[in-house]
Amino acid sequence: MRDVLVNYLLERQPSVDFSSLQRLAYLLGKLFWADLEAHHPGIDSLQLPRDVAAAWKQRVLTRTRTRTSPDQQRVAVTGPRLDGRSELTAARAFYLDIAEWADDPARWGPWAVRCPVSASDASHKKDRSRRKSRTDARTRERLPVLPTLVSWAAAERGRTAELLAAAEPARSGQLFTAAGVTLRRTVMKTQPTGRVWAEDPVSGRRRDLSFEEHCGFCTWAVVEVLRHTGIRIEELTELSAPQPHPIPAAGHLGTDPAAADHPLQDRRRTAAGDLSRTRRRVVHHRQPDPRGSTRRATGGVLRQEANAAVVPMAAADSTTAQSLKPRCANISTTR
Repeated sequence: MRDVLVNYLLERQPSVDFSSLQRLAYLLGKLFWADLEAHHPGIDSLQLPRDVAAAWKQRVLTRTRTRTSPDQQRVAVTGPRLDGRSELTAARAFYLDIAEWADDPARWGPWAVRCPVSASDASHKKDRSRRKSRTDARTRERLPVLPTLVSWAAAERGRTAELLAAAEPARSGQLFTAAGVTLRRTVMKTQPTGRVWAEDPVSGRRRDLSFEEHCGFCTWAVVEVLRHTGIRIEELTELSAPQPHPIPAAGHLGTDPAAADHPLQDRRRTAAGDLSRTRRRVVHHRQPDPRGSTRRATGGVLRQEANAAVVPMAAADSTTAQSLKPRCANISTTR
């Protein structure tokens, strides 16, 4: 059977990419045949009895995990496998491909047998409905806390910007206070490369205030763009010209009941204004180098020259994409 699986993957290799081929090998090699061999030692045929096929499909659609109970006991919990239908689809395609290739009797003829996975077994209709239901449930649960998230992101952006603004004019070793925190400008052994370092005068813990400001601004920009455009997080790194979400209410995705009676065009105009302000701040978020030349900012973004001209709003759409993409590509790892 190993040779059959290898030959099948070699036949599929020219038409799929490496990741898809690796995924297919995992589905057929581990979740299909290795599972059958583990539960039915000595099996050597693709002709599966009905009870064996039914038991395998049940195992594929479920997943057992070990959890720790409140009394510190290890308990096995069985639940549905989210991508179980993908394995059934791969197995069905495996059987149907071999049946189609059976015109080569010497190579595939002996393995062409009845497929144990029916079309209804591999249907993803119910899975799509359940996935949409889970997505809608998450949206309903998290939408009420959207104003809290927006307020936190704005406060964090202001706090980190205040710390950085207070630290930049301070001399090495000088104490400064900002955002309710007292820090000391770090004495550097070498010339800093655009970063502003400070340390806690009590614990001595060093902090990169440039990077903290970068993360605070990017977090705020991501939250604002997502809530004003309605795009998915996957689309954020491919953003070209963000457009307002069709039905926002006062820029809060329907969270402001006072705006529910506004005409749709007025609500679009409100969201478009908020999004324009966000774009403008992203475009103009530049930190001039005290040395008067370009410098490398945190996250690998090159800062503009100190005397660079202000980008006109007419070019805001294209410039926003170039400014926002590299800054927010890894925002999920920094927060």
